Amino acid sequence: MAHEMATAVHHYVLMSRYPSALPPPSKEALGSDVAEARELDGKYKCVVSNSYFRVWQHSANNCSNLKITIWCLARDGSVLRTLHEFACVSDGMPAKHKAPMTLFVDETLLKPGMGVEDMKQARIKGAKLWRTLSPDEQNLWKEKAMDTRRRIAQPQRKERIAFKLIMNLDSQELLEPVRNMLCHLDNAQSSAFSSGEGREPVVLATLRGVLRCGFLEVPFRSSAECLCEYWDAKNFDLGTSIEEYKQCMVCSDLGQHIFHVQFAHQMVMASTMLRLQERYECPNDEMRGRCFSMAEYKAWERKNDPARGFKYYEHWPGFNVPGSVVKAALQEDELLPRDQALKQILGDSLSLPNFYVIGTTSGDSSDSLYHEVCHAMYELNAEYRADVDAELAQIAEGPMCRMKAYLRCEQYANVERILQDEVHAYLSEGDKLGCKHSEVSRHTQRLQAIFSKHAGTLSFLLDGVLATDSDGCSSSEDD
Repeated sequence: MAHEMATAVHHYVLMSRYPSALPPPSKEALGSDVAEARELDGKYKCVVSNSYFRVWQHSANNCSNLKITIWCLARDGSVLRTLHEFACVSDGMPAKHKAPMTLFVDETLLKPGMGVEDMKQARIKGAKLWRTLSPDEQNLWKEKAMDTRRRIAQPQRKERIAFKLIMNLDSQELLEPVRNMLCHLDNAQSSAFSSGEGREPVVLATLRGVLRCGFLEVPFRSSAECLCEYWDAKNFDLGTSIEEYKQCMVCSDLGQHIFHVQFAHQMVMASTMLRLQERYECPNDEMRGRCFSMAEYKAWERKNDPARGFKYYEHWPGFNVPGSVVKAALQEDELLPRDQALKQILGDSLSLPNFYVIGTTSGDSSDSLYHEVCHAMYELNAEYRADVDAELAQIAEGPMCRMKAYLRCEQYANVERILQDEVHAYLSEGDKLGCKHSEVSRHTQRLQAIFSKHAGTLSFLLDGVLATDSDGCSSSEDD
């Protein structure tokens, strides 16, 4: 996973659903949440109230840190809720068993908003502190860990989660920018949930900007999960149609039976491609190769990454799926509107016996397109695949093992054909996959020469990769 195109098959622009200049909803529209809204009005200052968000400021302006509550609203003025049910983070249920020392460190030293390096140092410090605890103190933490394990064994409450966000702003100076971002929606001249010129919808972009201003406490595991769930919930709330999704997609025939779908923005791309891509190469053996629901996939990803939750729509910059998998996925009975839109966009290409679909965002300036075309040629062109496999066979066992381990850590499936294909595509675009430059550079050069030999009219894609490398913009760390 992870230029001007050839002949365009279809070309559309994007959705436009949300009426402009809507008045703020009345409290009665909040339904069962009206009592909570009145309680917040009584305790805190309401600083934003429009058709999309209601925001309360918890702390006084002279505090160094500010806590705010943000309610994301549905079209009818009620509080928006997730499309699918899942276990609440606020239930206090840890996602997995924790050793006593780990629990001690998590509850005494880790703080909201800590970076990766700070967390690493806190764990080192915690390991030292653990050894200074008395036997009785250690036993208390061991009992607490056992109690946690017993609670994990109990069924967790599942529900559609309300978008009642609580977050800490990094400083009081950020309150005014946050208010301005949210209040800007009051004067939106066009649909606030449509996008223009290849950008994501303004409401989604606004929420993204707000979340970057602080630390999200609840109810989602991360800002990325919040944005992914908001995208699904808002489209369901608006009833986004097949035609509206089609406006987000442009399909071009690159030749060699490779079809390139350009999407208006990251969210619409990843949400549309998820069930196709993961049917092809999901790390979960039980889902790979079969049809599954969005709720099923989200539940697996939350279990697999309990710290960050479901973040798929924010993660992958490009997609590649063999035609056989595309046809099987799009022949299922219960297709979502975005699935049906993609099916219509691909049109007659679905009748071909052998083809490949790749997806990137419009105007993507990265090497994603080159990377995905490498995958397509590896699948479709037997001579290219033979030359690539011969080159990969020349890589020493140590670097090859490290590269495959690197990919598994990045959530690629532990399947040899998938790992082989990914090693080839990443090396060809100049990524070192955790190895030293001296270990892989000659293989990168040979793989690029193989691409140039077989790519035909697509060889221009290599020019962009070489230009990036000459600027010193390789995606992996230097030696």
